[in-house]
Amino acid sequence: MQALLANSTQMSQNSASSAIQAALRNAPVVLVATLDNKMPFQIISRPEIKEPQQLKGKKIGIQRFGGSNDIGVQWALRAWNIDLRQVTLLPTGSTTARMTALMLGHVDASIFSYPEIYHARRLGMNVLADIGDFSAYPNTSLMVTRAFLAKQRPLIKNMLKAHIEAIHFIKTNKTGSLRVLRKYLGITDGAAVEATYDFFSRRFDSVPRTKSEGIKHILKEMDAPHRSPSDFIDMSLLDEIEQEGFLQKFH
Repeated sequence: MQALLANSTQMSQNSASSAIQAALRNAPVVLVATLDNKMPFQIISRPEIKEPQQLKGKKIGIQRFGGSNDIGVQWALRAWNIDLRQVTLLPTGSTTARMTALMLGHVDASIFSYPEIYHARRLGMNVLADIGDFSAYPNTSLMVTRAFLAKQRPLIKNMLKAHIEAIHFIKTNKTGSLRVLRKYLGITDGAAVEATYDFFSRRFDSVPRTKSEGIKHILKEMDAPHRSPSDFIDMSLLDEIEQEGFLQKFH
């Protein structure tokens, strides 16, 4: 976010919550697209914990307080009617650090995405919940400064067209998508790569719009429920792309 505001980078792909948090502090940033409008996380527990209620009195590892990990776990606890005071949330750090803590029994559960979920399940861990089932939450989003949006609309529009083409490729070319995933994830386990593809490909909408419902949830978590989602998003470029008939090439 600092790099974006300093114009060291002109576009950033990040969690929507980071843009909203900055905008609430008067940073001139705006969301122009969202690739997935659900948290791509699942809560994974040690083998002996098979039901959510068994988490009472236990330790749950998260990346850090205030992040999407923290929010996702709290959503799950509310859905399970478990008071936050009945568990201990531990900021355990990176994905690797959390996985190690789970394997060693330093925490009883944690929150992960794919391909780590696949590996955890192979080691006998249990999936207690898919956070995406609980609520809308704009995750991977494209954000720019408002000044850059005003000056470089054609450039950003081309970027959004590339997003749409990529989503179409993912949804219609599994073989090609798996080849790309293997290359850039650096994973040789074919089953892990395929599980990752299956998990994420289902979550993408054909047009990467940021959904207002999810923005409302983020604003509520940030104690700003009175603010309108329209203050933080600009879907006008995606509107133009649809009106110009760009999507017809994919039918």
